[in-house]
Amino acid sequence: MADPVSWLVVGSTVLGVGSQVYGAQSEKKAASSEARQHEMNAFRARRAGKSRAEEQHRITARLASDAQAAQAASGFSASDAQAIKQRGDIHGAGKYNELAYLYEANMDALGLQNVARNTRKTGSRNATAGYINAASTAIGGYSDYKTATA
Repeated sequence: MADPVSWLVVGSTVLGVGSQVYGAQSEKKAASSEARQHEMNAFRARRAGKSRAEEQHRITARLASDAQAAQAASGFSASDAQAIKQRGDIHGAGKYNELAYLYEANMDALGLQNVARNTRKTGSRNATAGYINAASTAIGGYSDYKTATA
């Protein structure tokens, strides 16, 4: 074990194993960080959809109020069937838009959550592959050591 070739084989094996383990852990951490970013983007997408839906609700209420004021100013009764239908149409279209914003935001968020989950899985697989490579390097190093000392 005292000859320099043996020490060189052992040293290079240890460095190879260590770097592969470190690389595997780094890949997993990077994937986890990227997945967290995707999850935050999913949260932001949902929040933005909710804000757009709330803004649409305010716009719809203002349009319906403006329509009712215009009907009253023109001399029509606010309880006239046509007036009620018109305001109902405004509310219906507004509600549809609100729900469309929420649906779109949820679909975007689900897509981002899927990307996050797949990123984590890929990081885990890459880490496992790195550990397997490290074990392979250790076995190869042992074989080289045995050959060098024989």
